[in-house]
Amino acid sequence: MERNSDFIEAMRLSQTAIMKQYSHNRKIIIRKDLLPFDKEEFQLDYIDFYCLVEYFTPKEFIELITETGLQQIEFVSIQSIENSIVNFLNYYKKHYFSVDGEYAFSNRYYDDKLKRIVTVARYIKLSEEVTKKIIDIILNKEFPELRINEKVLFISKHVYEFKTFNKNIRNCILNTLVQYITQCFDARMLGKSFELVSTNYQINYYSLSHCLSLPDIRFISSKLSMIIEKYLPEMNSGDLVIVFENYLSRIQKNIKERVFIRSHILLAEEFSFDLFKNIMASDPKNLLELEVNALLDYIRTTIPAIEAEQAGRMRIRPSADSHLVDLAYWGLMGFIKTDIFIEFLGISEHADFLYDPANFDYNNFECGWIIDLYDSVHKKLASLGSVKEKIKNAVLHYLNKDTVFETEQTLLYKILLDYYT
Repeated sequence: MERNSDFIEAMRLSQTAIMKQYSHNRKIIIRKDLLPFDKEEFQLDYIDFYCLVEYFTPKEFIELITETGLQQIEFVSIQSIENSIVNFLNYYKKHYFSVDGEYAFSNRYYDDKLKRIVTVARYIKLSEEVTKKIIDIILNKEFPELRINEKVLFISKHVYEFKTFNKNIRNCILNTLVQYITQCFDARMLGKSFELVSTNYQINYYSLSHCLSLPDIRFISSKLSMIIEKYLPEMNSGDLVIVFENYLSRIQKNIKERVFIRSHILLAEEFSFDLFKNIMASDPKNLLELEVNALLDYIRTTIPAIEAEQAGRMRIRPSADSHLVDLAYWGLMGFIKTDIFIEFLGISEHADFLYDPANFDYNNFECGWIIDLYDSVHKKLASLGSVKEKIKNAVLHYLNKDTVFETEQTLLYKILLDYYT
C-alpha cells in the first residue's frame, strides 16, 4: 500500500508541533499553582491518535516521546480510541489467526499497524478490558514486526505505571511464562535451538515475572513454582541467574531452597561470578569457604584486564574493576571478611573507597559512585564517623562546578539531604 511521502512528512511535522505544544502546556498545568497566571489545558483527541499511529513509525514515535519527555498521553475521546483499537484487534485476529488461534499468515501492512498501535498505546492509560485484549493478542504468538521487548515494555508500563491490572491479565502473563520456560527446556533436552527475537538482550519473556502483580504486592505462584521445580535439575548457571533475577520472589519457599542448593552445587563444579553475585544478594549468610576462595581466584584472573583498561590499551563494558567493587561492597556490608580485599588495594579507586571509606583520599572521590547505591549502603557509610562529613564536602565541592548536569545535580542534592546532612 503506497503512501505519498511528502504528505506523510507534512502530517508528521504538524503532529510533532502539536505534541510539543501539548507537552509544554502539560508542564504549565502541573505547575500552574506556582505561576502568576493560569493556562487553559491543551487537549488531544481521536484525530491526534490517528495521526500518531498512521504517520509515525514506532521508532519516530519513541524519538518524539523522548524529545518531549512525555510519560503519558491523555485524550478527551478515549472511548472512541478504545473502540478503534478493539475493532482493529478483532479484525486482525479474525483474518490472521486460524480457528485454533495459531498465527495463520502475515500481511506486512497489518503487522506494521499492530506494532504502531501497541507502541502508541503504551503511553495511554486504557481500560482493563482493552489492555487485556491487547495483551491477549501480543502474547498469543510471535509476530514478524513486534519483538518481545516491545511486548514486555507495553505490559510493564500498564501494570507498573498505570496500575492497570486484574486476575485475567495475570493469568495471561503467567501462562506465557510457563509456556516460554517449557518450550525453552524441552527444546534444549531434544538438542534443538530455541530462540525468540528481542531487540534488547536484557528484556525477554522472563521479564514479565515482574508484572504478575501490582508494585509492592507480594504474589507467589504455585504454577510457576512447579515449572521451576520440574526443570531445576536441567538448569545451568545462566538459567539460575535468570531464576534469581526474575522468578525467585514469585516461587514457593521450598522450591526457593532447592534453587539455592542447585546453585551451590554448580558453583562447586564451575565458578560463575554472576551466579555468586545473585546468591550474595539473596542469601549471603550461607556462603561456603570454598566458594569465597573460588571468587578470589576468579577476581585474580581479571587483574590484567583492569590494568590494561587503566593503561588505556582497551576499554571493557562493564568496567573490568566492577568485580573488585562488588567484593569491596560485600566487605563493607559485612557479608564477607574485609581482610581478603587487602591484596587488591590500589587497583581500583572505586573499590578502595568502599573497602576503607574512613581512610580514603577524597581528592580521588567520584560522585557517580554514590548515585546508585542502595539505601542500606548510604546508611552504612553515613554511620562511619567522619565519612559522612567527608562525602558531604566532596559532593558539595563537585556541585560548585559549572559542568554538572541538572539531573545529576538534583540526584546528588537529594542524596545529601537524605543521608549526609
